[in-house]
Amino acid sequence: MSPHQSPDSLEELLGEIQPQLQRVLSRFSLPPAKAEEILQDVFLTFIYKRDRIESPRKWILRTLRRQCVSYWRERRRQLYSNLDAALFRALASVEDQPRARKSFHLQLDEVLDELPLRCRDLFRRRYGLASEDGLPPQETVLFPLAEDLDPITAAPGPVERCFAALGRRLVESGLLYDETSSAAPN
Repeated sequence: MSPHQSPDSLEELLGEIQPQLQRVLSRFSLPPAKAEEILQDVFLTFIYKRDRIESPRKWILRTLRRQCVSYWRERRRQLYSNLDAALFRALASVEDQPRARKSFHLQLDEVLDELPLRCRDLFRRRYGLASEDGLPPQETVLFPLAEDLDPITAAPGPVERCFAALGRRLVESGLLYDETSSAAPN
C-alpha cells in the first residue's frame, strides 16, 4: 500500500476484512471493551506502518491474532500471580496459629499430592512445605528456584501448567472457589 492512498481505500480494505476481523474476535472471546481497544491499537499501528506493509490484509489479521493471544496470555499470568499471592496471604494468616496452620498445611498437601511430582516439589519449596518424607523437597531441575519464581515473569510452559493444575485442584477441593461459577462456598 503506498503512502499516497486515499482514506477511501483504507475504508474499503477494512470493509472487505470486517467479517474476518469479527471471526478472529469471536474466536478469542474478548470482552467487548478490550476487543475495541485491541482493534484500535492494530489500526493505529497499521496506519503508522502502512507504507512498509506489503500485504495489509494479512498483516492486520495476523497482528490482531497476536494481540488477542497476548491478551489472554497476560490474563493467565495475572491469574497465576493472584493465586500465588492468595496462597502466601493464607499461609501468613495462619502462621501464628499452630492448629490452623497445621490444618491448612494438611489441606494444601492433599491438593499438592494430586499434582505431578515436578509441580508438587515446586510448590512445596515455594510455600515452605515439607515433602512427603518430612524433609525439605528436592530441587527439580526443570524449574528455577521456587523462591525466585514469579508467575508473571516465569517463562511459559511447565511453570504455567503447574499453576493451572494447582488452581484447578484448589477449586475442586473447595479451598478456593471459582468466581466465574454461580456456586460459591457456604
